[in-house]
Amino acid sequence: MNIKKMVIPIFFAASVFIVQAQENWGLDQCIKHALENNMQIKQQSLNVLYSNNLATLSKAAVLPSLNAGASHNFNFGRAIDPYTNEFISTNVQSNNAYVSARMNLFTGLQQYNNIRKTSFDLLAGQSDLEKTKNDVSMLIATAYLQILFSEELLQISQARLTVTESQILRTEKLVTAGSLPEGNLLEVQSQAAQETLQVINAQNQLNSSKLTLKQILDIKSNVDFQIIRPDFSAYVMTSQLLSVEEIYSAAAGMPQIKSAEYKLQSAERSVAIAYAGASPKLSLSANLSSGYSDARKQYSIGNATFIPIGFVEGTTTKVLSPSVERIEEPYSFVDQYTDNASSSIGISLSIPIFNNLQIGKNISNSKISLQNSRLQLEQTKNQLYKDIQQAHADAQAAFAKFEGSTKAFNAMQLSFKYTQQKFDLGLLTSVDYNLAKNQLANTESQLLQAKYEYIFKKSILDFYSGKELRF
Repeated sequence: MNIKKMVIPIFFAASVFIVQAQENWGLDQCIKHALENNMQIKQQSLNVLYSNNLATLSKAAVLPSLNAGASHNFNFGRAIDPYTNEFISTNVQSNNAYVSARMNLFTGLQQYNNIRKTSFDLLAGQSDLEKTKNDVSMLIATAYLQILFSEELLQISQARLTVTESQILRTEKLVTAGSLPEGNLLEVQSQAAQETLQVINAQNQLNSSKLTLKQILDIKSNVDFQIIRPDFSAYVMTSQLLSVEEIYSAAAGMPQIKSAEYKLQSAERSVAIAYAGASPKLSLSANLSSGYSDARKQYSIGNATFIPIGFVEGTTTKVLSPSVERIEEPYSFVDQYTDNASSSIGISLSIPIFNNLQIGKNISNSKISLQNSRLQLEQTKNQLYKDIQQAHADAQAAFAKFEGSTKAFNAMQLSFKYTQQKFDLGLLTSVDYNLAKNQLANTESQLLQAKYEYIFKKSILDFYSGKELRF
C-alpha cells in the first residue's frame, strides 16, 4: 500500500481535530451552549412541560367523560339466570357490555378556577425557566471575565519576568567585568525566582478559571478550551450611571418578578377553588347496557290440538282442552343483545353538609397560602431592589478604584522610569530597584482588577435595564 496515500488523510483528519479542539469560544457561544446543555435548565424545562400537561388536563375536565366495559361470567351449579331470573342447575355462561357517560353541569366554578390556576402555574414555570437561564448566563459571564483577568495578569507577570531575565544578563556582564559585586547578581536572580513563582501562580489561576467555566459548560477537561478576548479599547469607563430607581423600574419585567406575580394569581384561584368545595354540584349521566346468557332459550307455539276431558253436565257434549306444542329454539347472541338492551339518563345533585371540617380548613389553608404568596412577591421585589442597589454601589466603587489605580499606576510608572535610570547608572541598589518594581507590579494588578470589576458590575446594571449580557 502507498504510505503517502495513508499519511495525507491521517494528517488532514488530525488537522481538523486540532482545529476543532482549539476552537475559540465567545461569550455568546458559551451562553448558547449552556442554555442547550445545562442540567438545571433541562430540569426546569421538564417542569414547564409537566405544568403544561396539568393545564391541558384542567381544560379537558369540562368535557364529558365516556367509558365502556364488558364482562364474561361462568356460573356452575345452582344459580339465578341473570336474564330470566329463574333458578337453574346447569352451567351458565353470560356476558354483558355497557357504555356510560357523565358530565358535570355545575361545580361552583371549581373547574373554571382550576383552569385559571393551572394557566398561572404554567406561566410561573416559564418565568422560573427564564430566571434559571439568566442565572446560568450571569454565572458564565463571571467565569468568562475571570479568565480574561487571569490572562492579563499572566501576561503582566511574564513581561515582568522577561525584564528581570534581561537584567540578569546585564548584571552578569558587569560582575564579570568587576563593575558590580557578585551579591548584586544573586539579588537579581532571587528576584527572578520570585517572579517565576508569580508566573506559575498566575498560570495556575488561569487554569483554574478555565476549569470553572468548563464545569459550568459541562465540557470535558481534555478539550483545549480557549475564549475570544473582547476588544475593550473603546469601552467607556464612566461614573455616569442610571439611578437605582431608574434601573429598578426597567427591571420590573424580570422573570423572578413575573413568576412571583403569577404564583400570587394562582393562589387567588386556589382560594376560589376551596370555596367551591362548599357549593352544590350538579351532574348529568347516561348509560346504555345489554347482555347475553347461554341458558336463555327462545320459545314458539307449534300446532294446537284439542283433547276431550269430559262432558257437559247432563249432556253428551264433550269438553275439549287445547294442547299447544311448545318449540324450544336457541336464542342467538345478536338477538339477545338487541332484546336485552337498556338505557338510562339521570341528573344528580350533591349538597355538602358536613365533611369532617375539610372544606373549612381547605379554605383557611388556601387563604394562608395567598398571604404567603403576597409576602413572597414583596420579598422578591425587595431582593431585586437590593441586588440592583448593591450592583450600583459596587460599580461606583469599582470606578472610583479604577480612577485611583490609574493615577497611582501613572505616577508609579514615572517614578519607576526615574528609578530605572538611576539603577542603570549604578546609583541605586538592586534591593531598592526590586522594591520599586514590585510596587509598580502591585499597582498594575490593582488597576487591572478594578477595570474588570467595573466592567462586570456595569454589565449587571445593563442586564437589569433590559440589555443583552455581552462585553
